[in-house]
Amino acid sequence: MTFDHRGFGRSADVEGGPGANAYAEDLRALLDHLGIERTFLVAQSMGGGTCMGFTAAYPDRVRGLVMADTTGTMSDEKLDEMRRQHRERQPQPSGLAGRAYNQSLRERIPEMAFLYDSVMALNPPRGEASG
Repeated sequence: MTFDHRGFGRSADVEGGPGANAYAEDLRALLDHLGIERTFLVAQSMGGGTCMGFTAAYPDRVRGLVMADTTGTMSDEKLDEMRRQHRERQPQPSGLAGRAYNQSLRERIPEMAFLYDSVMALNPPRGEASG
């Protein structure tokens, strides 16, 4: 099973709502609704922060956690420095949408541009008020 984060896919967030601060609690609410007491979690990309937050808040509900291509919001000085150096070498517009439609990315790493385009296609258009 997978779920949409607030403001992604078919899940909206209200203007001024909690946004990313509620992701772990959204996961808890979904598991409660489905009657799932304990589960294995597989986190990829931004889902790492959600699953890490959920695991920290509810360790008794997690049987196992797999982190794939994510730091789960963990960091240290060395990792922060590596990120800074990477940004300096390859400056890109901020946010997923900026990367998805960056012509330079399409030319340098077409498979990544395709991935971002595919992810963005799963997010229906939203008006300003719907998040």
